[in-house]
Amino acid sequence: MFEHKTAENIFAQMLSDVSSLHDKREGSVIYNMLRPVAHEFANVYSDLDLLVDELDVDTMSLRNLITKAKKERGVYYREAEKSTILAEIKTVDGDISVGDRFFIDDVYFIWNGLQSDDGSEYLLECESPGAIGNIASGNLVYDSKSTVVSSAVIKDVILYGRDAETVDELRNRYHESIEAAPFAGNRAAYRELVMGIPGVGGCRCTRRALTDVNFYIHVLDTEYKPLTDAELIERINGVILESAHIGQSPEAQTAKKAQLYFVGSITVLNGYEPDTVYSDVKDSLTDYILGLAYEWGASDENVTFRTSEVLQRILSVDGVAGCNVESSIETEEAGTVFSSEFDAGSENGPIGTIKYDFTTDGVPFIDERSFEDITVEQE
Repeated sequence: MFEHKTAENIFAQMLSDVSSLHDKREGSVIYNMLRPVAHEFANVYSDLDLLVDELDVDTMSLRNLITKAKKERGVYYREAEKSTILAEIKTVDGDISVGDRFFIDDVYFIWNGLQSDDGSEYLLECESPGAIGNIASGNLVYDSKSTVVSSAVIKDVILYGRDAETVDELRNRYHESIEAAPFAGNRAAYRELVMGIPGVGGCRCTRRALTDVNFYIHVLDTEYKPLTDAELIERINGVILESAHIGQSPEAQTAKKAQLYFVGSITVLNGYEPDTVYSDVKDSLTDYILGLAYEWGASDENVTFRTSEVLQRILSVDGVAGCNVESSIETEEAGTVFSSEFDAGSENGPIGTIKYDFTTDGVPFIDERSFEDITVEQE
């Protein structure tokens, strides 16, 4: 708003307001007096710019938005959460102690005393909050000069960590609380309740009439994949049943998968390594599907998968000359619900634009099997 109020502009304006009858050349008393005053005024305008930004929710800083959202709308900021992994640890001549540390790729985990009955598997908590500790496999290094540990292998992620909420994510939830205010057990109320539980990354609420369970909540973990932790699902059900209103019978369950598959070939330009291009294509498509999964768990609106977006992402990878790929989506109950072939190898570009809307049939899901039938050929 006050971008034009720079020190030079203010100084020039102040000098122009002084009569030419007075000496206002550089080095004069008036010149030397007004120069520092102009800088002070510029600082005031800069502070006013910041103040104006802090008055608007769309430009407000995270610190002030946290306070505003909490006090005005009851929307609480979601802090980062630590992950917990399951590790198989073999020891020789002794046992590890509570507080012992292990690390992999500069990510440190600490043992808080929880282990299996036979003493071979240990629950380790990541020292750093966030998704950085979501490591499902690998060899841990014992952070000690002691030779008590002979091997330490990660078996699985028990509780996925979650990064702290960004200012844009909090801002979106603030706006959602106004557009669909949580009250009396509506969808927004259940969403706010479930999303506040550690370990939950997304959820979708669906009403079902004339059934014993008339309100389903399909839950994702913090990796935006169907939540598989039975204990956490049981805990969620306990929380929502306590908050259920008269006539409501809510139930939380893991989200169903809508698995995506890609079949076909990709042509690589000469001078590019096919394996590298293949890896880059996988990363690009994975980012797209994870984005869809995030949208699926962030609202109850339809999420649209577009073959044109798949084409654009494949062709934007360095080294790709063309592709001929078929996309298909399979749900757990209905089998293949979408299948379409398109050809991006010709000068005419893609043939048509085909889309599929994800609803409660399943969350967009992708894994290594999704890319098994893509072949990469040198031009």
